[in-house]
Amino acid sequence: MKGAGDLLRLEGIKLQCCIGVTPAERRRPRQLTCVVELACNLDRAGISDCLEDTVDYAALLKQIRTGVEQRSWQLLEAVARHIAGICLLDRKIRSVRVMLTKSRVLPGLAGATVEIFRSARRGR
Repeated sequence: MKGAGDLLRLEGIKLQCCIGVTPAERRRPRQLTCVVELACNLDRAGISDCLEDTVDYAALLKQIRTGVEQRSWQLLEAVARHIAGICLLDRKIRSVRVMLTKSRVLPGLAGATVEIFRSARRGR
């Protein structure tokens, strides 16, 4: 996120969910791999060394897992949008980029990745 200031990146998030357009695809859970990039001010936490001053990414990861893994999905785009919405509930996060990959989608295709960027719409 060029010019976004401080970033917190959560890499290699493994998610299990039923996803696909056809019922056959959704019969059993598939693994998705996710990278979440959070634009937030990390200066205060850098000074205080306190968790309260930064994004609690352990708690955020739990919310993402719960939000994704308890549903059935058709499109990666919908899952990515949902993840972004969960992240933006944290008022410390100004914007989020979500990169979500589904492996072995089609013969001859290693995977498909969607990447979305969303900003918080908060009054100033």
